[in-house]
Amino acid sequence: MKRGKVSKSRRAVLSRVFALLALLCANAHAGDGRLAWFTLESEHFIISYHAPLAKVARRVVIVAERAHEAMAKEMGHEPEKKTHIVVDDTTDSSNGFASVLPRNAIRVFVSAPPSKSDLADHDDWLYALVAHEYAHILHLDNIDGLAKYVNKVVGKTWAPNQIQPRWVIEGLATYEESRHTSGGRLRNGLFGMLMRMATLANNERDLDEMSNGPRAWPHGNTAYLYGSHFLKYIFDRFGDDKVAKMSSNFGANPIPYGLNRALRQAVGKGFVELHGDWKQYRRERYAVDQEAVERAGRREGRRLTFTGEININPRYSRDGKQIIWQYGPGDERGGYATMPSDGHAGERSMYAIVDRGGEFDVLSDGSLILEQTDVYRAEYASQELYRWDPTSQLMHRFTKRKRLRDPAVSPDERQVAFVMTGQGRRRLAIMDLVPEAEPQIIWSGQGDYDQAFDPAWSPDGSKLAFSAWREGGERDILIADMATGQVKELA
Repeated sequence: MKRGKVSKSRRAVLSRVFALLALLCANAHAGDGRLAWFTLESEHFIISYHAPLAKVARRVVIVAERAHEAMAKEMGHEPEKKTHIVVDDTTDSSNGFASVLPRNAIRVFVSAPPSKSDLADHDDWLYALVAHEYAHILHLDNIDGLAKYVNKVVGKTWAPNQIQPRWVIEGLATYEESRHTSGGRLRNGLFGMLMRMATLANNERDLDEMSNGPRAWPHGNTAYLYGSHFLKYIFDRFGDDKVAKMSSNFGANPIPYGLNRALRQAVGKGFVELHGDWKQYRRERYAVDQEAVERAGRREGRRLTFTGEININPRYSRDGKQIIWQYGPGDERGGYATMPSDGHAGERSMYAIVDRGGEFDVLSDGSLILEQTDVYRAEYASQELYRWDPTSQLMHRFTKRKRLRDPAVSPDERQVAFVMTGQGRRRLAIMDLVPEAEPQIIWSGQGDYDQAFDPAWSPDGSKLAFSAWREGGERDILIADMATGQVKELA
Protein backbone atom coordinates (compact mmCIF):
# COMPACT_ATOMS: atom_id res chain seq x y z
CA MET A 1 0.00 0.00 0.00
CA LYS A 2 1.41 3.34 -1.05
CA ARG A 3 1.85 6.14 1.46
CA GLY A 4 -1.25 8.39 1.78
CA LYS A 5 -3.73 5.84 0.40
CA VAL A 6 -6.33 3.88 2.34
CA SER A 7 -7.43 0.34 1.56
CA LYS A 8 -11.02 -0.40 0.52
CA SER A 9 -11.70 -2.33 3.72
CA ARG A 10 -10.36 0.48 5.86
CA ARG A 11 -12.39 3.03 3.89
CA ALA A 12 -15.51 0.98 4.53
CA VAL A 13 -14.81 0.91 8.27
CA LEU A 14 -14.09 4.64 8.34
CA SER A 15 -17.23 5.31 6.34
CA ARG A 16 -19.33 3.47 8.92
CA VAL A 17 -17.61 5.31 11.77
CA PHE A 18 -18.19 8.72 10.16
CA ALA A 19 -21.82 7.82 9.44
CA LEU A 20 -22.32 6.84 13.08
CA LEU A 21 -20.66 10.05 14.29
CA ALA A 22 -22.83 12.10 11.94
CA LEU A 23 -25.94 10.36 13.27
CA LEU A 24 -24.92 11.02 16.86
CA CYS A 25 -24.10 14.66 16.12
CA ALA A 26 -27.42 15.16 14.35
CA ASN A 27 -29.24 14.26 17.56
CA ALA A 28 -26.89 16.11 19.89
CA HIS A 29 -27.27 19.72 18.77
CA ALA A 30 -28.54 22.40 21.15
CA GLY A 31 -31.73 23.94 19.85
CA ASP A 32 -32.65 23.69 16.19
CA GLY A 33 -29.53 23.16 14.13
CA ARG A 34 -31.39 24.25 10.98
CA LEU A 35 -31.67 27.85 12.18
CA ALA A 36 -29.27 30.38 10.69
CA TRP A 37 -27.84 32.71 13.34
CA PHE A 38 -26.41 36.21 12.93
CA THR A 39 -24.87 38.83 15.22
CA LEU A 40 -25.17 42.59 15.70
CA GLU A 41 -23.00 44.63 18.04
CA SER A 42 -23.48 48.03 19.68
CA GLU A 43 -21.69 50.00 22.36
CA HIS A 44 -23.02 47.96 25.29
CA PHE A 45 -24.60 44.86 23.71
CA ILE A 46 -23.99 41.88 21.45
CA ILE A 47 -27.22 40.71 19.80
CA SER A 48 -27.57 37.17 18.41
CA TYR A 49 -30.67 36.36 16.39
CA HIS A 50 -31.91 33.72 14.00
CA ALA A 51 -33.44 34.37 10.58
CA PRO A 52 -35.84 35.95 9.78
CA LEU A 53 -35.55 38.24 12.84
CA ALA A 54 -33.11 40.83 11.44
CA LYS A 55 -35.59 43.69 11.74
CA VAL A 56 -36.60 42.64 15.26
CA ALA A 57 -32.93 42.35 16.27
CA ARG A 58 -32.19 45.86 15.05
CA ARG A 59 -35.09 47.08 17.15
CA VAL A 60 -33.72 45.19 20.18
CA VAL A 61 -30.37 46.96 19.74
CA ILE A 62 -32.13 50.34 19.88
CA VAL A 63 -34.29 49.56 22.93
CA ALA A 64 -31.38 47.90 24.77
CA GLU A 65 -29.18 50.98 24.40
CA ARG A 66 -32.14 53.11 25.45
CA ALA A 67 -32.59 50.94 28.55
CA HIS A 68 -28.90 51.24 29.39
CA GLU A 69 -29.00 55.02 29.11
CA ALA A 70 -32.10 55.26 31.27
CA MET A 71 -31.24 52.72 33.96
CA ALA A 72 -27.49 52.21 34.41
CA LYS A 73 -26.78 55.46 36.22
CA GLU A 74 -29.91 55.27 38.36
CA MET A 75 -29.18 51.68 39.42
CA GLY A 76 -25.60 52.62 40.20
CA HIS A 77 -23.80 50.13 38.00
CA GLU A 78 -22.35 49.84 34.50
CA PRO A 79 -21.19 46.35 33.46
CA GLU A 80 -17.52 45.99 32.57
CA LYS A 81 -18.27 43.90 29.49
CA LYS A 82 -21.01 43.92 26.89
CA THR A 83 -24.24 42.07 27.63
CA HIS A 84 -25.12 39.28 25.21
CA ILE A 85 -28.81 39.26 24.14
CA VAL A 86 -30.27 36.28 22.28
CA VAL A 87 -33.39 37.18 20.29
CA ASP A 88 -35.66 34.14 19.95
CA ASP A 89 -38.97 33.45 18.24
CA THR A 90 -39.41 29.73 18.93
CA THR A 91 -42.30 30.12 21.38
CA ASP A 92 -45.53 32.05 21.77
CA SER A 93 -44.71 32.65 25.42
CA SER A 94 -44.13 36.31 26.29
CA ASN A 95 -41.06 36.00 28.44
CA GLY A 96 -37.34 36.46 28.88
CA PHE A 97 -34.46 35.31 31.07
CA ALA A 98 -31.33 36.99 32.40
CA SER A 99 -28.18 35.70 34.10
CA VAL A 100 -24.83 37.17 35.11
CA LEU A 101 -22.85 33.98 35.73
CA PRO A 102 -20.50 33.25 34.06
CA ARG A 103 -21.29 36.27 31.85
CA ASN A 104 -24.08 38.78 31.39
CA ALA A 105 -26.64 37.22 29.08
CA ILE A 106 -30.31 37.79 28.26
CA ARG A 107 -32.69 35.68 26.21
CA VAL A 108 -35.85 37.41 24.95
CA PHE A 109 -38.88 35.81 23.32
CA VAL A 110 -40.33 38.40 20.98
CA SER A 111 -44.01 37.31 21.06
CA ALA A 112 -46.09 40.08 22.59
CA PRO A 113 -48.44 39.16 25.48
CA PRO A 114 -52.14 38.38 24.92
CA SER A 115 -54.67 41.06 25.78
CA LYS A 116 -55.74 39.62 29.16
CA SER A 117 -52.19 39.20 30.46
CA ASP A 118 -50.89 41.45 33.23
CA LEU A 119 -47.99 42.12 30.84
CA ALA A 120 -50.29 43.62 28.22
CA ASP A 121 -50.08 47.22 29.50
CA HIS A 122 -47.06 48.45 27.56
CA ASP A 123 -46.08 51.31 25.30
CA ASP A 124 -43.56 49.07 23.48
CA TRP A 125 -43.38 45.35 24.24
CA LEU A 126 -39.75 44.90 23.20
CA TYR A 127 -38.59 47.84 25.30
CA ALA A 128 -40.58 46.72 28.34
CA LEU A 129 -39.17 43.20 28.01
CA VAL A 130 -35.56 44.29 27.56
CA ALA A 131 -35.86 46.89 30.33
CA HIS A 132 -37.06 44.21 32.78
CA GLU A 133 -34.29 41.76 31.87
CA TYR A 134 -31.57 44.41 31.77
CA ALA A 135 -32.64 45.56 35.24
CA HIS A 136 -31.69 42.05 36.37
CA ILE A 137 -28.25 42.47 34.80
CA LEU A 138 -27.62 45.86 36.42
CA HIS A 139 -28.81 44.54 39.80
CA LEU A 140 -27.12 41.13 39.90
CA ASP A 141 -23.90 42.22 38.20
CA ASN A 142 -23.33 44.86 40.89
CA ILE A 143 -20.37 42.99 42.42
CA ASP A 144 -17.70 44.54 44.63
CA GLY A 145 -15.44 43.79 47.58
CA LEU A 146 -14.09 40.27 48.07
CA ALA A 147 -16.39 38.75 45.42
CA LYS A 148 -14.98 41.07 42.76
CA TYR A 149 -11.40 40.00 43.46
CA VAL A 150 -12.29 36.30 43.68
CA ASN A 151 -13.97 36.54 40.27
CA LYS A 152 -10.83 38.07 38.78
CA VAL A 153 -8.84 35.05 39.93
CA VAL A 154 -11.18 32.09 39.31
CA GLY A 155 -13.58 33.56 36.75
CA LYS A 156 -16.99 35.07 37.27
CA THR A 157 -18.65 32.65 39.66
CA TRP A 158 -19.80 34.82 42.60
CA ALA A 159 -22.61 37.39 42.46
CA PRO A 160 -23.76 38.23 46.01
CA ASN A 161 -27.02 39.86 44.88
CA GLN A 162 -27.99 36.60 43.20
CA ILE A 163 -28.86 34.98 46.55
CA GLN A 164 -31.41 37.62 47.49
CA PRO A 165 -35.00 36.39 47.78
CA ARG A 166 -36.78 36.06 44.47
CA TRP A 167 -39.29 38.76 45.39
CA VAL A 168 -36.41 41.26 45.64
CA ILE A 169 -34.87 40.19 42.32
CA GLU A 170 -38.12 40.00 40.33
CA GLY A 171 -39.81 42.78 42.26
CA LEU A 172 -36.98 45.19 41.48
CA ALA A 173 -37.03 44.36 37.76
CA THR A 174 -40.82 44.74 37.66
CA TYR A 175 -40.51 48.08 39.45
CA GLU A 176 -37.90 49.27 36.95
CA GLU A 177 -39.94 48.03 33.98
CA SER A 178 -42.80 50.24 35.17
CA ARG A 179 -40.66 53.18 36.18
CA HIS A 180 -38.98 53.51 32.79
CA THR A 181 -42.02 53.02 30.56
CA SER A 182 -45.52 54.47 30.46
CA GLY A 183 -46.87 50.95 30.97
CA GLY A 184 -45.53 48.08 33.05
CA ARG A 185 -47.24 45.79 35.51
CA LEU A 186 -47.42 48.41 38.27
CA ARG A 187 -49.79 50.35 35.98
CA ASN A 188 -51.76 47.30 34.85
CA GLY A 189 -55.34 47.20 36.15
CA LEU A 190 -55.41 43.43 36.65
CA PHE A 191 -52.08 43.46 38.48
CA GLY A 192 -53.28 46.23 40.78
CA MET A 193 -56.60 44.49 41.40
CA LEU A 194 -54.84 41.37 42.66
CA MET A 195 -52.97 43.41 45.26
CA ARG A 196 -56.01 45.49 46.23
CA MET A 197 -58.42 42.58 46.68
CA ALA A 198 -55.91 40.49 48.64
CA THR A 199 -55.55 43.41 51.05
CA LEU A 200 -59.28 44.16 51.39
CA ALA A 201 -60.09 40.46 51.85
CA ASN A 202 -57.33 40.10 54.46
CA ASN A 203 -55.85 37.29 52.37
CA GLU A 204 -52.36 38.68 51.85
CA ARG A 205 -49.13 36.74 51.58
CA ASP A 206 -46.84 37.64 54.49
CA LEU A 207 -43.12 38.36 54.30
CA ASP A 208 -42.10 34.78 55.04
CA GLU A 209 -44.37 33.51 52.26
CA MET A 210 -42.98 36.10 49.87
CA SER A 211 -39.46 34.90 50.63
CA ASN A 212 -40.09 31.18 50.29
CA GLY A 213 -42.66 30.85 47.49
CA PRO A 214 -46.21 30.19 48.70
CA ARG A 215 -48.37 27.30 47.62
CA ALA A 216 -51.32 29.67 48.02
CA TRP A 217 -52.46 32.10 45.33
CA PRO A 218 -50.80 33.79 43.49
CA HIS A 219 -48.06 31.16 43.74
CA GLY A 220 -44.94 32.08 41.74
CA ASN A 221 -46.44 35.42 40.75
CA THR A 222 -46.07 36.50 44.39
CA ALA A 223 -42.47 37.51 43.70
CA TYR A 224 -43.56 39.91 40.96
CA LEU A 225 -46.79 41.18 42.53
CA TYR A 226 -45.79 41.65 46.17
CA GLY A 227 -42.13 42.34 45.44
CA SER A 228 -42.77 45.20 43.02
CA HIS A 229 -45.49 46.83 45.15
CA PHE A 230 -43.38 46.57 48.32
CA LEU A 231 -40.27 48.02 46.67
CA LYS A 232 -42.29 50.79 45.04
CA TYR A 233 -43.59 51.75 48.49
CA ILE A 234 -40.01 51.87 49.85
CA PHE A 235 -38.51 53.84 46.96
CA ASP A 236 -41.47 56.23 46.77
CA ARG A 237 -40.95 56.90 50.47
CA PHE A 238 -37.16 57.12 50.59
CA GLY A 239 -36.15 58.00 47.03
CA ASP A 240 -35.14 56.11 43.89
CA ASP A 241 -31.46 56.63 44.61
CA LYS A 242 -31.82 53.97 47.30
CA VAL A 243 -32.06 51.29 44.59
CA ALA A 244 -28.37 51.75 43.81
CA LYS A 245 -27.36 51.98 47.48
CA MET A 246 -29.18 48.80 48.47
CA SER A 247 -27.74 46.82 45.52
CA SER A 248 -24.21 48.13 46.11
CA ASN A 249 -24.33 47.40 49.84
CA PHE A 250 -25.39 43.80 49.31
CA GLY A 251 -23.16 43.26 46.26
CA ALA A 252 -20.03 44.26 48.20
CA ASN A 253 -20.73 42.18 51.31
CA PRO A 254 -19.23 38.66 51.28
CA ILE A 255 -21.43 37.63 54.24
CA PRO A 256 -24.69 36.28 52.78
CA TYR A 257 -28.27 36.87 53.87
CA GLY A 258 -27.75 40.39 55.24
CA LEU A 259 -30.70 41.78 53.32
CA ASN A 260 -32.15 43.84 56.16
CA ARG A 261 -28.71 45.24 56.89
CA ALA A 262 -28.19 46.29 53.26
CA LEU A 263 -31.50 48.17 53.16
CA ARG A 264 -31.02 49.65 56.64
CA GLN A 265 -27.70 51.11 55.52
CA ALA A 266 -29.49 52.70 52.57
CA VAL A 267 -32.74 54.01 54.12
CA GLY A 268 -32.36 53.63 57.90
CA LYS A 269 -34.84 50.75 58.23
CA GLY A 270 -34.88 47.08 57.24
CA PHE A 271 -37.45 45.14 55.27
CA VAL A 272 -38.98 43.55 58.36
CA GLU A 273 -39.68 46.96 59.93
CA LEU A 274 -40.99 48.45 56.69
CA HIS A 275 -43.24 45.50 55.87
CA GLY A 276 -45.61 46.39 58.70
CA ASP A 277 -45.67 50.03 57.54
CA TRP A 278 -46.44 48.91 54.00
CA LYS A 279 -49.28 46.66 55.11
CA GLN A 280 -50.88 49.52 57.06
CA TYR A 281 -50.39 51.87 54.11
CA ARG A 282 -52.14 49.44 51.75
CA ARG A 283 -55.09 48.96 54.04
CA GLU A 284 -55.59 52.68 54.40
CA ARG A 285 -55.13 53.38 50.71
CA TYR A 286 -57.47 50.65 49.48
CA ALA A 287 -60.05 51.53 52.12
CA VAL A 288 -60.29 54.93 50.44
CA ASP A 289 -60.86 53.20 47.08
CA GLN A 290 -63.54 51.03 48.63
CA GLU A 291 -65.25 54.02 50.19
CA ALA A 292 -65.30 55.78 46.82
CA VAL A 293 -67.07 52.77 45.29
CA GLU A 294 -69.63 52.70 48.11
CA ARG A 295 -70.33 56.41 47.76
CA ALA A 296 -70.82 56.11 44.01
CA GLY A 297 -73.26 53.27 44.63
CA ARG A 298 -72.11 49.67 44.49
CA ARG A 299 -73.37 47.76 41.49
CA GLU A 300 -72.83 44.05 41.82
CA GLY A 301 -74.21 41.08 39.92
CA ARG A 302 -75.07 37.62 41.19
CA ARG A 303 -71.90 35.70 41.94
CA LEU A 304 -71.73 32.37 40.12
CA THR A 305 -68.37 30.87 41.15
CA PHE A 306 -66.75 30.46 44.55
CA THR A 307 -63.93 28.05 43.81
CA GLY A 308 -60.93 30.16 42.82
CA GLU A 309 -58.30 30.10 41.48
CA ILE A 310 -59.14 30.57 37.83
CA ASN A 311 -62.63 31.20 36.49
CA ILE A 312 -62.22 33.27 33.31
CA ASN A 313 -63.47 33.82 29.75
CA PRO A 314 -67.16 32.84 30.12
CA ARG A 315 -69.13 32.04 26.95
CA TYR A 316 -72.77 31.23 26.32
CA SER A 317 -73.51 28.08 24.39
CA ARG A 318 -75.03 28.75 20.95
CA ASP A 319 -78.55 28.11 22.25
CA GLY A 320 -77.94 30.32 25.29
CA LYS A 321 -78.84 27.59 27.77
CA GLN A 322 -75.35 27.09 29.24
CA ILE A 323 -72.39 29.15 30.39
CA ILE A 324 -69.00 27.61 29.66
CA TRP A 325 -65.71 29.00 30.99
CA GLN A 326 -62.05 28.23 31.59
CA TYR A 327 -61.70 26.62 34.99
CA GLY A 328 -58.56 25.98 37.05
CA PRO A 329 -59.18 25.40 40.76
CA GLY A 330 -55.52 24.71 41.57
CA ASP A 331 -56.12 21.52 43.54
CA GLU A 332 -57.49 19.34 40.72
CA ARG A 333 -57.26 19.07 36.96
CA GLY A 334 -58.76 22.00 35.16
CA GLY A 335 -60.18 22.63 31.74
CA TYR A 336 -63.62 24.02 30.97
CA ALA A 337 -66.60 24.09 33.33
CA THR A 338 -70.29 24.69 32.73
CA MET A 339 -73.56 25.49 34.48
CA PRO A 340 -77.07 26.40 33.31
CA SER A 341 -77.23 30.07 32.31
CA ASP A 342 -79.92 30.61 34.97
CA GLY A 343 -78.20 28.29 37.45
CA HIS A 344 -76.03 28.63 40.55
CA ALA A 345 -72.66 27.46 41.84
CA GLY A 346 -74.02 24.12 43.02
CA GLU A 347 -74.91 23.19 39.45
CA ARG A 348 -71.37 23.62 38.16
CA SER A 349 -69.88 20.59 36.40
CA MET A 350 -66.84 19.84 34.28
CA TYR A 351 -67.50 20.30 30.59
CA ALA A 352 -64.10 19.26 29.23
CA ILE A 353 -60.87 18.26 30.95
CA VAL A 354 -58.18 19.77 28.75
CA ASP A 355 -54.55 20.42 29.66
CA ARG A 356 -52.79 23.54 28.34
CA GLY A 357 -56.04 24.92 26.95
CA GLY A 358 -56.66 28.62 26.37
CA GLU A 359 -59.15 30.89 24.61
CA PHE A 360 -62.07 29.09 22.98
CA ASP A 361 -65.43 29.32 21.22
CA VAL A 362 -68.45 27.02 21.26
CA LEU A 363 -70.20 25.36 18.29
CA SER A 364 -73.90 24.54 18.13
CA ASP A 365 -73.21 20.81 18.63
CA GLY A 366 -71.35 21.59 21.87
CA SER A 367 -67.87 21.21 20.38
CA LEU A 368 -65.14 23.59 21.46
CA ILE A 369 -62.71 25.29 19.08
CA LEU A 370 -59.80 26.14 21.36
CA GLU A 371 -56.15 27.07 21.42
CA GLN A 372 -53.73 24.65 23.03
CA THR A 373 -49.97 24.74 23.51
CA ASP A 374 -48.28 22.43 21.02
CA VAL A 375 -44.60 21.41 21.38
CA TYR A 376 -42.58 20.49 18.27
CA ARG A 377 -39.04 19.02 18.20
CA ALA A 378 -38.79 19.86 21.93
CA GLU A 379 -37.81 23.38 20.84
CA TYR A 380 -40.93 25.11 19.52
CA ALA A 381 -43.95 25.86 21.73
CA SER A 382 -46.82 27.39 19.78
CA GLN A 383 -50.53 27.90 20.24
CA GLU A 384 -52.53 25.82 17.76
CA LEU A 385 -56.26 25.32 17.14
CA TYR A 386 -57.99 22.10 18.12
CA ARG A 387 -61.57 20.87 18.15
CA TRP A 388 -62.78 19.12 21.28
CA ASP A 389 -65.61 16.67 20.52
CA PRO A 390 -68.24 16.35 23.30
CA THR A 391 -69.30 12.85 22.20
CA SER A 392 -65.90 11.18 22.05
CA GLN A 393 -64.24 13.57 24.55
CA LEU A 394 -61.27 13.65 22.16
CA MET A 395 -59.18 16.48 20.73
CA HIS A 396 -58.78 16.85 16.95
CA ARG A 397 -55.98 19.00 15.56
CA PHE A 398 -57.00 21.80 13.20
CA THR A 399 -53.65 23.51 12.62
CA LYS A 400 -49.98 22.56 12.73
CA ARG A 401 -47.23 25.09 13.41
CA LYS A 402 -49.44 28.06 12.45
CA ARG A 403 -49.18 29.89 15.84
CA LEU A 404 -52.84 30.84 16.23
CA ARG A 405 -54.68 32.35 19.21
CA ASP A 406 -58.03 33.89 20.24
CA PRO A 407 -60.38 31.75 18.07
CA ALA A 408 -63.84 33.14 17.23
CA VAL A 409 -66.22 31.03 15.11
CA SER A 410 -68.44 32.80 12.55
CA PRO A 411 -72.23 32.79 13.09
CA ASP A 412 -72.71 30.24 10.28
CA GLU A 413 -69.89 28.11 11.75
CA ARG A 414 -68.10 27.91 8.40
CA GLN A 415 -65.10 30.01 9.33
CA VAL A 416 -62.99 30.80 12.36
CA ALA A 417 -61.18 34.07 13.01
CA PHE A 418 -58.01 34.27 15.10
CA VAL A 419 -54.69 36.06 15.43
CA MET A 420 -51.42 34.72 14.03
CA THR A 421 -48.26 35.24 16.07
CA GLY A 422 -44.75 35.63 14.69
CA GLN A 423 -41.75 37.96 14.39
CA GLY A 424 -42.95 40.21 17.19
CA ARG A 425 -46.42 40.93 15.82
CA ARG A 426 -49.96 39.50 15.79
CA ARG A 427 -52.03 39.51 12.58
CA LEU A 428 -55.80 39.10 12.29
CA ALA A 429 -56.74 36.17 10.01
CA ILE A 430 -59.55 33.76 9.11
CA MET A 431 -59.77 30.28 7.66
CA ASP A 432 -62.44 27.74 6.80
CA LEU A 433 -63.44 25.62 9.75
CA VAL A 434 -61.80 22.44 8.45
CA PRO A 435 -58.50 20.86 9.51
CA GLU A 436 -55.33 22.20 7.85
CA ALA A 437 -57.15 25.00 6.00
CA GLU A 438 -54.93 27.86 4.87
CA PRO A 439 -55.26 31.11 6.88
CA GLN A 440 -56.10 34.35 5.08
CA ILE A 441 -54.64 37.55 6.57
CA ILE A 442 -57.26 40.25 7.18
CA TRP A 443 -55.20 42.88 9.04
CA SER A 444 -51.50 43.26 9.77
CA GLY A 445 -51.32 46.94 10.70
CA GLN A 446 -48.94 49.46 9.23
CA GLY A 447 -46.26 49.20 11.91
CA ASP A 448 -43.67 46.46 12.23
CA TYR A 449 -44.94 45.37 15.65
CA ASP A 450 -48.70 46.00 15.53
CA GLN A 451 -50.81 43.54 17.51
CA ALA A 452 -54.37 42.26 16.98
CA PHE A 453 -56.43 40.73 19.81
CA ASP A 454 -59.82 39.14 20.54
CA PRO A 455 -61.75 39.07 17.25
CA ALA A 456 -65.56 39.05 17.47
CA TRP A 457 -68.02 38.53 14.60
CA SER A 458 -71.02 40.73 13.91
CA PRO A 459 -74.34 38.79 14.14
CA ASP A 460 -74.64 38.61 10.33
CA GLY A 461 -71.01 37.57 9.86
CA SER A 462 -70.19 40.49 7.60
CA LYS A 463 -67.73 42.22 9.93
CA LEU A 464 -65.04 41.42 12.47
CA ALA A 465 -64.42 43.68 15.45
CA PHE A 466 -61.07 43.39 17.21
CA SER A 467 -58.78 45.36 19.47
CA ALA A 468 -55.35 46.38 18.26
CA TRP A 469 -52.16 47.82 19.71
CA ARG A 470 -50.23 49.99 17.29
CA GLU A 471 -46.91 51.76 17.46
CA GLY A 472 -47.30 54.68 19.81
CA GLY A 473 -48.70 52.58 22.62
CA GLU A 474 -52.43 52.96 22.06
CA ARG A 475 -55.05 50.21 22.18
CA ASP A 476 -58.08 50.79 19.95
CA ILE A 477 -61.19 49.02 18.64
CA LEU A 478 -61.18 48.36 14.88
CA ILE A 479 -63.77 46.83 12.56
CA ALA A 480 -62.89 44.87 9.41
CA ASP A 481 -65.44 44.57 6.59
CA MET A 482 -65.24 41.01 5.27
CA ALA A 483 -66.51 41.89 1.79
CA THR A 484 -64.28 44.88 1.05
CA GLY A 485 -61.35 44.23 3.38
CA GLN A 486 -61.55 47.80 4.64
CA VAL A 487 -60.70 48.40 8.29
CA LYS A 488 -61.98 51.43 10.20
CA GLU A 489 -61.54 52.63 13.77
CA LEU A 490 -64.49 52.48 16.12
CA ALA A 491 -62.58 54.16 18.93
